[in-house]
Amino acid sequence: MQALYAEQVSVAFRASNPEQFGDSRATGAEFSALKKLHAWNGRNREATLADIMTNGYPAPDEITPDMVAIAGAAHACGVTEQLASLRGEEGMDSTYDSYTTKNQFDRFVRLHLPEGLREEWEAPIDREIGFINGAVRYPEGVDDTKIHGGALPHRFLPAQTMRYLEFARLGKLDEDTKVEFGITDKTDIDRFNVEWETLVPAIQSATNLVDLAGNIASEIRVQLRESGLPEDQITAVINKGYDAQGMINEHGNVAAVQTISDVAKRD
Repeated sequence: MQALYAEQVSVAFRASNPEQFGDSRATGAEFSALKKLHAWNGRNREATLADIMTNGYPAPDEITPDMVAIAGAAHACGVTEQLASLRGEEGMDSTYDSYTTKNQFDRFVRLHLPEGLREEWEAPIDREIGFINGAVRYPEGVDDTKIHGGALPHRFLPAQTMRYLEFARLGKLDEDTKVEFGITDKTDIDRFNVEWETLVPAIQSATNLVDLAGNIASEIRVQLRESGLPEDQITAVINKGYDAQGMINEHGNVAAVQTISDVAKRD
């Protein structure tokens, strides 16, 4: 069954529209799940938002291989196919949730970007020359010498950090990451909640892309301190969210990755 699941993800991913690759768009599945959740809550907007804050969406049994592939393509994840093979069907919901959370945060940042940064924020950058990672495969027609969309370091690292925070808040973190973050049965997970709207001034005041990613990290620290999260746990979240090594392993030692990581980890 795992091989079949991985093949289904691979076929759908490779068939993704190159013009939409990495645009972080809200997928049809995302809209469908939101519509269903809204109906379930009596078409009450406040109740729907409260449901999302408490449980996230969609339900795991609604997720399909195609949804994973399309969300991965929207995020510009070059290892979508490899992850499907490694994690198998049992990792389908967590993979989809990860892509979708990062896409949602990416769209949120784009919405509040200073006009002068928008073009550069969206532009692909060169992968490290000569670097080869056989696990990185883009859909047919996508330039594989470039890093695209939500996989760009100034977009990926803040979104990855928000993904960890959202997974912590929703109780979806894997056991190893819980240990890294110091989460136990006695931990008040609400302390990991960061209201995205509080990040708007930090986004809008950025003057360059490194500044943008660093501002978001600084404001996340402020919000987590105000929520009462201990300093060592805050540091653990930022260090893991802005860790450069995963991106370096995937795309090579692109200068911007380490620069953004270093800036974000400064308190």
